[in-house]
Amino acid sequence: ALDVASKILRKGAEPLKRLSSQTDHKFYRALYDLRRRWILRRTANGVSGDLSYRSAGSIYAQSVQFEVHKGIEGTNDILSVVVPQELRGRSEVVIFLADRPIK
Repeated sequence: ALDVASKILRKGAEPLKRLSSQTDHKFYRALYDLRRRWILRRTANGVSGDLSYRSAGSIYAQSVQFEVHKGIEGTNDILSVVVPQELRGRSEVVIFLADRPIK
């Protein structure tokens, strides 16, 4: 009886493992696409990016960091980007990532 129960549990767990790996793959692909357009750095807590114009040669030293997180489960969001409070209300950042098949 224990053998039958373990087979049922394994059979039910296999689709969940595949779904998890597909979600991770989409996340890393979206992170790669984001990295092609923005300077991203790995930090102790995750991934952060720089919204300042320093990479384009700006003389202003203002550093504006944003955080990148994995999207919330149960939604269609692959990535979640957190913009600092000082940018909210006076600036708008729009990021479009196209989901393309991997070659």
